[in-house]
Amino acid sequence: MVIKVIKSNKQIFTLLAVIVIILLTLIVYLPSLSTGFFCWDDKTVPLASMVRTLNLSQFRLFFSSFHAGLYHPLTTLSFAIDYKLGHGDALPFHITNLLIHIFNTVLIFYLLKSLFNNTILAIFISILFGIHPAHVEAVAWITSRKDLLYSFFFILSLFCYVDFTKKENKAGIYILTIIFFLFSCLSKVQAIVFPLALFPVDYLLNRPMFSKKSILEKVPFFIIAIVFGIINIFAQKDYGYFEYKADYSFIEQCITFSFGFCKYLYIIIFPFSLSVFYPFPFLPGGHFSLIYFCFPIFLLLFILLIVWFISLTKKDYVFGATFFLISITIVLLIQTHRDAVITDRYTYMASLGIFILLTKIVIDLVSNKAILKWTVTGLGVAYALLFFKITLDRNELWTSPYKVLEDASKQYPECPIILNSLASQATNLGLYDKSLEYLNTAIRMNPRYTDAYFNKGITEERMGNFAAAVSDLSVCLRNNPYYTDAYFARGNLFRQMAETEKALMDYTKVIILEKNHAGAWNNRAIVKGQLGDFSGAIEDLNMAIILQPDMAPAYYLRGVAKFKTGINGCDDLHKALQLNYQNAEKAIQFYCQ
Repeated sequence: MVIKVIKSNKQIFTLLAVIVIILLTLIVYLPSLSTGFFCWDDKTVPLASMVRTLNLSQFRLFFSSFHAGLYHPLTTLSFAIDYKLGHGDALPFHITNLLIHIFNTVLIFYLLKSLFNNTILAIFISILFGIHPAHVEAVAWITSRKDLLYSFFFILSLFCYVDFTKKENKAGIYILTIIFFLFSCLSKVQAIVFPLALFPVDYLLNRPMFSKKSILEKVPFFIIAIVFGIINIFAQKDYGYFEYKADYSFIEQCITFSFGFCKYLYIIIFPFSLSVFYPFPFLPGGHFSLIYFCFPIFLLLFILLIVWFISLTKKDYVFGATFFLISITIVLLIQTHRDAVITDRYTYMASLGIFILLTKIVIDLVSNKAILKWTVTGLGVAYALLFFKITLDRNELWTSPYKVLEDASKQYPECPIILNSLASQATNLGLYDKSLEYLNTAIRMNPRYTDAYFNKGITEERMGNFAAAVSDLSVCLRNNPYYTDAYFARGNLFRQMAETEKALMDYTKVIILEKNHAGAWNNRAIVKGQLGDFSGAIEDLNMAIILQPDMAPAYYLRGVAKFKTGINGCDDLHKALQLNYQNAEKAIQFYCQ
């Protein structure tokens, strides 16, 4: 009877702990639901044309094609579901992100309970994870769904593996572990580190790490990881990521790798100077201070610290430190193929290792000192409350892309990428002079920065300076002849300037470079119609509608073009009206009465 009461009390305590964890995470992230779409990647990832339709053929497309340089079909599917539910509104996307983050936080609580059999430790670490300021980017930025979703299945798979090591009837749990790992890989390639993460788990649970049985258990996981690694290499190569590589020497790459490692460690422990963008600390071949050589030394000391922990048989410490090292290394290895040296969202899973390491060290230090226990508990609560406040503030900040970028510019005032993004937001807000100020500074910092010339062209076009806009877009294209958006924007300008032949050439160039660009097919059809080629216009509009079945103007234009060639186009005009394209109403009255 006493045992039953104790067990019942433990279950009640666990339930209350989970409720508190959920409430704290929910409260601190509620502002993220007011966030719209962010200016980076949201148009090409969660709002891409391929996610705007949800049917069986599209479902097959998700699993048989790449999306924005990555293979993450489950993430893409989740975007398509959100798009369908909200008809393109941002709220369903943000609700899903927040729910996944809450699920992840609760799963981490149960995973830590299973690993360490310590409910208090599990509560504290899961709260830190749930409210950590560096995780705001992963939750508030819709495109970062892939970090949340892969982590969800990653944690589930870890939980199943821990269960697998403890139970006798193991076959079903082992299969579940493989399935969840497969789902994690289908959500983001970063999951491929999972097989390596199993070794620290074995070490923590006193299992033989390198026995024949242990190695054979991990073979399916390594096979899946290798397959998905190869698939994503092709995906990134296809998207041009491999062509983009900063020309750092081997020594410089070692320094930036170590710098990134230390920066990640710092923002996990002291998340007080976060930014949406962290530029590389120096340019390739540039001069840098000798202090940067301290970062490789610090990385080496961290590895030696793990070795020391192993010699002391501090299994908890080894697990936390190696989990962080394994989780963060893969993102650091691809850093020179990106513009940023680190990003906040990549701390998502890796931070768990540091939380475990530091919490276990503190618990061990104060375990036999009653006075210190209360002092450290108070400091821990204050630490968590500080996180809570910073995370609330950052979530509020993320409701405005302009404010997020302005905050980043305070830390990196001469970063061309931040300046260019700020200019884009200023243009959207109608602050054209401010936008040109940002862009001129960005171009001064990097005279070959194509994105800045592109945005300068867009800003000049908004101001009515068509000739200046064409000039800027032309400079952009001289620097990068494969810049499809610049060809499309210049084509639109030529069309407004009645230079139809030039517009036709630019739209054709877009289609050559990006055959799935529905807007280019649609706009080229308009130009063909202006040139009297209505049959050619219909062919282009057919393609635009295949690529984007909800493109109302394309139906309207095709309906009109059909009448111009002697074909009844009423069905298309009615479809356009059904999609709320009001111009179709007059056309129906003219053609279809």
